[in-house]
Amino acid sequence: SFPDWERCPARDALSRAYRAAPVKLQADFPMHPDSEPTRLAGDWHAEIAAAGGFGATQVRRFPWSETYSAAGYTALLQTHQDHILLGDGDRIALMKLIEHCIECNGGRLELPLTTYVCVARRL
Repeated sequence: SFPDWERCPARDALSRAYRAAPVKLQADFPMHPDSEPTRLAGDWHAEIAAAGGFGATQVRRFPWSETYSAAGYTALLQTHQDHILLGDGDRIALMKLIEHCIECNGGRLELPLTTYVCVARRL
């Protein structure tokens, strides 16, 4: 599952929080609001074709959403590699900015997500 930042009403506010942080995370991981998560997933069609032994692939999409409190969302972020690797001070500062952003926008973040399933039959 990947965040669908295009459908997230809080995307701009979260982007501003990331830009205001003392450390600048690159948008190279899916939880960064400026990322393109599906680009980060790779090309499943090409990978399965290169593996051999499979027929045509189909990628199916299943949109859904999850609602987080400010603390719940920052707890989730701290399980992701790009956030884990920040120094303690930088991570704490970024989490405070993100929590403040969510609290100022109603105290809840509804994060649209899409689960992608790649299906291919073995030949």
